[in-house]
Amino acid sequence: DDVANPATVADSEHLAETVLPALVKSILELDIDQIDMNESIMNYGFDSIKVMQLVRRANEKLGTKVKMGEVMRVNTFQEFLGLFGGNGEQTPGVSQSKPANDLITKPTLDGQTYPISEMQKSMWFLQKMEADSTRLNVPIYFHCKEEVQIDYLLGAFEALLENNPIIRTSFELDDQGNIIQTIHPTKDCINIELMTLEEGQDLLTLGKSLLRQPFDLAKPPLVRLFLMTNPRTNEQHVLFIVHHIMTDGMSGIWLMQSYWKAYYQISKGLEVDTSQPDTAYFDFVQWEQTYIQSQEGQQDRQWWINQLQNMPQGINLPYDEVKPYEDVVGSGCEKFYIQEQQLQQLKQLAAKQRVNFSTLLLAIFKVFIHKISQQNNLAV
Repeated sequence: DDVANPATVADSEHLAETVLPALVKSILELDIDQIDMNESIMNYGFDSIKVMQLVRRANEKLGTKVKMGEVMRVNTFQEFLGLFGGNGEQTPGVSQSKPANDLITKPTLDGQTYPISEMQKSMWFLQKMEADSTRLNVPIYFHCKEEVQIDYLLGAFEALLENNPIIRTSFELDDQGNIIQTIHPTKDCINIELMTLEEGQDLLTLGKSLLRQPFDLAKPPLVRLFLMTNPRTNEQHVLFIVHHIMTDGMSGIWLMQSYWKAYYQISKGLEVDTSQPDTAYFDFVQWEQTYIQSQEGQQDRQWWINQLQNMPQGINLPYDEVKPYEDVVGSGCEKFYIQEQQLQQLKQLAAKQRVNFSTLLLAIFKVFIHKISQQNNLAV
């Protein structure tokens, strides 16, 4: 019963071989013939947002269900294309038809505990040291052009939580003193608040006040959803606030794409598939722990210890006057805008150097710090 029709398989492979080059051309702005299939997709200066766009549109056109967790496991362009069944070989250890969570079935997720990643450990310690701190609160904001239906908003939120158990976890110490994350039922993680803007109330001020409400990592949920409505203009604003321990820039974009896709599915009377929750991050943590304990991991750790042992203690930044410590913390930020022509030039430079745009901006920032501090050895 599980044997696929050869004609159907051939049609799918042919479709992949025609669709994928077109998407690579339109999104990554590169002819597929110019790509070295043995190199990493990141070697061509593509940022994570473009890669996510490519994956999303390929899934839509090919009917595949490739997840970013699978993409992060591949090492070459050939393996990346192989995920979609075209111009490449299937990635070792990654199955197209078999879900990534085949060993963790949906009914057993609630109440299950898992170790956390090294990055999550650092955020847990930061939050514990400053329990009232909100520096790790991540806002994701939408100004809605269409009227938001509360039932659809709630339904999409439930689907998002159900499909992404990483955002319905809490963090605490176990009996052995290890930090663990526990998955909670979706019904215990729904935190949505409907708000009406009063006359004269500033949206930005309200948003900042919501953002400055701290999370307790031991108490779910660690994601909050707000719908703010201005009755005088009928404008509606959707605001997610998520703790950084559960998401970053790349995964945040991916989650929001999934959320609004579910919203529009529900609005059309379609059922959102929640049969295969994404447990890729838990798989990553397991891989990370194995790597850290391996000989290779120990060698890499020692390399970094050697590299960082002579780190400078501080940066000699110029200042006009010495201010009390309490006046310096959170004193503000400086904003500026990059014009379109200059932005394109910077992106071309990044592509030429085969780095992503974020890496280029970090390099520019380091040069800036060097110029104002006159230090050659910097810790950024």
